[in-house]
Amino acid sequence: MPTKMSPKKYLNTLGLIDVRQIMFTKIEAHLHLENLGTEEISMDVRNKVEFQVEEKLGGLVALDKYWFLGNTKNGSVFEIELHIGAIVSTKMELSEEFFKVFEQNTLKVITYPYVRQEVQDLTAKMGLSPLSLPIWRVPSRAKKEYLKPSPAERTKQTDPRRQVTGSS
Repeated sequence: MPTKMSPKKYLNTLGLIDVRQIMFTKIEAHLHLENLGTEEISMDVRNKVEFQVEEKLGGLVALDKYWFLGNTKNGSVFEIELHIGAIVSTKMELSEEFFKVFEQNTLKVITYPYVRQEVQDLTAKMGLSPLSLPIWRVPSRAKKEYLKPSPAERTKQTDPRRQVTGSS
């Protein structure tokens, strides 16, 4: 069983990675007119991440796969399947524990805005009300452990004299 990667080691490793390209590798949408009505549509979302080494692309491809299923009481109204890839390169070997943190936090921050926009565009092109997915939020535990503090937070932590105060 892999050990948990320390936040410092994760950030050091992340700094050595270059995200070279982001691309959709699959976009598929189906509208089922026979089930379309005036009822409210509920949605089921599934997500899976895969990592593949693709030599011809010159790096590692992190595939973030999504399935969106819109249903009413009459049955399925739409299905959308999106696969989005981020090609990353690095000169070092990446560990399994690095990928566990990367796929749940950093990869989503990179790819989810594209997925969100594509779902909104596809549902509008289907003649449905454009579906706006919620904004991706990094889990709070990961924020504390793996994300660097902002420059303002670093200044506060390292030099209290540089804090801005009220008028004199």
